Amino acid sequence: MKILPEKWANTKKLANQAKQFIAPFLTNEVANIRRKAGSFETEQFDLRELFRQEAPFKYESTSPYIDIDKVRISNIT
Repeated sequence: MKILPEKWANTKKLANQAKQFIAPFLTNEVANIRRKAGSFETEQFDLRELFRQEAPFKYESTSPYIDIDKVRISNIT
């Protein structure tokens, strides 16, 4: 019966070693995800501000399709 507790202790030790080995990789991945999320948030904010400035969907617009085309063409070039 002593064999089972020893195997369990070895299994727990092995799990802790794996956690310690993986910790730096996990930290790097978390940093990468945070950096990408920050970059995405900045890009989203810039696009939202651009849309607000150009606002092709105004209620009082007399030619919305022409306004949309102007915005699309200005963003392509």
